[in-house]
Amino acid sequence: MDNTGGQAQSYLITLTVTNELIAATAASGAFWDVAAYSCRKSGERDRYVQKRAEIDEAAIGAPPTSAICLWCRQRSGPYSLPDDLLLLVLARLRCVRTAARASVLSRRWRGLWTRLPALLFRDVAFRSVEPALAHAVSSASTDGVFLVDIQLPKREWALRASAPCVSVASLLRAAARLSPEKLVLCLPWGAAAMFEEVELPSFQRATSISLTSWSPINLRAPSAGESLPALTTLVLSGCTADGLAALVARCLRLRTLRFSRPGSSCNARIPLDITVRSSSLRELVIEETQAYVNRIDVATPMLEHLTVSALADFRLRVSVLAPMAASVTWRCRYYKDIWLQDDDDRTRSAYWTLDMVSLLSAPPAAAERRRPPVLRLDAVKNNFRASASWTQDVRQVEQHLWMEVAADLSVLDLELHLTTLGHVYGAVVFFLLKIHRIATAVHRLKLRVAKLDPETIPTEEEECGECCNCAPTNNWRSEVVTLTELTEVEIDGFEGDDHEFDVLKHLLKCAPMLKRMTLKQSHKVAPSDAKVHDFFKAHPFVECYYISSSDTTPMAC
Repeated sequence: MDNTGGQAQSYLITLTVTNELIAATAASGAFWDVAAYSCRKSGERDRYVQKRAEIDEAAIGAPPTSAICLWCRQRSGPYSLPDDLLLLVLARLRCVRTAARASVLSRRWRGLWTRLPALLFRDVAFRSVEPALAHAVSSASTDGVFLVDIQLPKREWALRASAPCVSVASLLRAAARLSPEKLVLCLPWGAAAMFEEVELPSFQRATSISLTSWSPINLRAPSAGESLPALTTLVLSGCTADGLAALVARCLRLRTLRFSRPGSSCNARIPLDITVRSSSLRELVIEETQAYVNRIDVATPMLEHLTVSALADFRLRVSVLAPMAASVTWRCRYYKDIWLQDDDDRTRSAYWTLDMVSLLSAPPAAAERRRPPVLRLDAVKNNFRASASWTQDVRQVEQHLWMEVAADLSVLDLELHLTTLGHVYGAVVFFLLKIHRIATAVHRLKLRVAKLDPETIPTEEEECGECCNCAPTNNWRSEVVTLTELTEVEIDGFEGDDHEFDVLKHLLKCAPMLKRMTLKQSHKVAPSDAKVHDFFKAHPFVECYYISSSDTTPMAC
């Protein structure tokens, strides 16, 4: 019984493996192609045709695996396949585990997987990966290893407590012994110990390294005197930012750096300092920060593409030196309230909070004129009274415009996205417009007004009364903000109340070069068409357009 059971199990394994071989080779006839190659090489094409006919006849009515099984039994003579062609078959399986199990078909297949140029680990047990890498190192020359791709499976919650975590440092050292040209390591949540100290080995031949860990790890640069001389692409996800600067300094030929989901070395509440200094870097991407960023320091004279998307601490400091960066995508969302107040008169624009600062600059397409960079500021009305320690420093907004990039930040398109919650907004608009770097650079102003924001609490419209802290005063109406470069204004969400017409009048007073004004009607409240027409008629020197919520084309007034 035991022997019969063992034979049945062996048959099942053989059947499974041969089915996987068929899936990998039958689609393109690769198995018979390599078999034909073997026979043609030996000058016995007729024997090959006869042999294939015999095998096909013997396999009639049998499972499709029979043909390959019968062929694999021909382990000697002119019908045996060269190792190089067997490796082609194994490579199509795209899994080290399946390739290793192919040894049940023939002794010729045993250990052959260690000579594969690409070692892909899929659904391999945690404890088996490192021994498998060690076996590959001891069994074959590592000169031909192009790719080591390790993607560990997710572990059930019940197993995480009993099974030990994988040692990322040990796993990387085992992979480094193979000296691959490309390394991919993906660790699911719970696979690695939280904040494990990991020193990245010196991969001498690696041109690309991608390391993803859903449990944060402290990645460090190689030990003193070692570097990554051939590395051009580095992708890090889930690693702390503490060792990033030292690691980049060891990559002398680095061209692309993608750094996502960075965290603090011990606590997600501790703000991050992200520093990148490289003389060879061409593309930098920092996104999905898990902790709040306190400082961003970038010095990359050859950088061409810069992308930053981060949660910003209210004390954020920015320093960017990238004079060749023509493509810039910058997005900083503040996690604490940045109070937009005026130190001289806190009744003006008081108690609005800055939510996000974005800057977008892209090089022009072929036969297209260069478009100015777009600066977007998101602000939300907040009724809570602020203390003096929360007073907004204008530099928190202005510092984003001091970046040294290829784009000319002295010419801007400004977008203001305001969530008013039912309050008036004229004071905050002119508070932002009077910032020196904005007032001297803005050519086009787009104002998007929304009373409610589904992501903002409270979600109900508030009442703006006489005692409200944003109640209209004469201060912003009487103060002239010089906007000599402003030529176009667009307001989306216009309702036509007296306060909004005051905003339009003041814009016309502050912008002597204004040529075009477009008003898009709010979906909730429709302003009086006659009132809008009379206003535009009183200013004939401006090209005016009014778009109602039901119109698809603008109406000239």
